[in-house]
Amino acid sequence: MASKWELVVLACEKKNVSSSRLRENRVAMRESKILVVEDDDDIRDSLKELLEEEGYRVDTAPNGEQALAKLRDHELPQLILLDLMMPVMDGWQFQKELRRIPSYASLPIIVISASKFSREPLNAAAFIPKPLDAGVLLETIESFLTGTATELEAR
Repeated sequence: MASKWELVVLACEKKNVSSSRLRENRVAMRESKILVVEDDDDIRDSLKELLEEEGYRVDTAPNGEQALAKLRDHELPQLILLDLMMPVMDGWQFQKELRRIPSYASLPIIVISASKFSREPLNAAAFIPKPLDAGVLLETIESFLTGTATELEAR
């Protein structure tokens, strides 16, 4: 159970480090929407809270199937945070389905997972291992939204 709260603790400790840099780009990033696809309620809620505090608009889904439905029914996000190990539709299947739809194929995906070893190649822009470091997460998101990221640059 302690691991579920690590993100919250890290967010409080690390958020101040990147907040000053994020404030500089706040106007452009306020318009940015992020879809968080994570089955763990505590992690999903913590990510949503952290990202909204940073000025992002956030939508969430507990699995890949619901995430695809949200993409069809809502405004497209500028970025997707994706867990791999989820019920109903896991992150690998979600990526396959997403890439089949031309209008979604270019959406950047940052994989967030406790699994450092993938059963299949990741079709993602970046990978951040759990437990999440909020500073690394925010810096990686910022780099993709400001166009300064390179594929798979995250730690």
